[in-house]
Amino acid sequence: MGIEPKINSDNFVNLKVNQEISKPGPVIQGTTSFNIRTINTEVVVKDNQVLVMGGLMQTLSNESNSGVPGLKDLPFFGRLFRSQSNSNNKTELMIFIAPHVINNIFDADTATAQIKDRLFNLKKEFHLKDG
Repeated sequence: MGIEPKINSDNFVNLKVNQEISKPGPVIQGTTSFNIRTINTEVVVKDNQVLVMGGLMQTLSNESNSGVPGLKDLPFFGRLFRSQSNSNNKTELMIFIAPHVINNIFDADTATAQIKDRLFNLKKEFHLKDG
């Protein structure tokens, strides 16, 4: 993900947002390919306004067959010894961006303290989950 902010004189923030999702694809002639999805957009938001972006959606379909080995492959009667299941998994990536314009050293100190608090709380929560 790439974000390029520009602040104008009224504390509006122009954001150029580049978003990419990639995952390994099929192997072609011994080389792994990649499936890449990207979104590029440009928006203008106010200071402290939350921008919500979505749109990188994916649907994965999975079909599986199972059954009693040997018997599931019999002609006609094999259906009695096997089962088939289908599943669909839909996902959508949502991104929330809230730009904060820092005008002076007090704003910078406040933003730094807020980030430290958030990181400390995340670290504490992570350690609690790991037990």
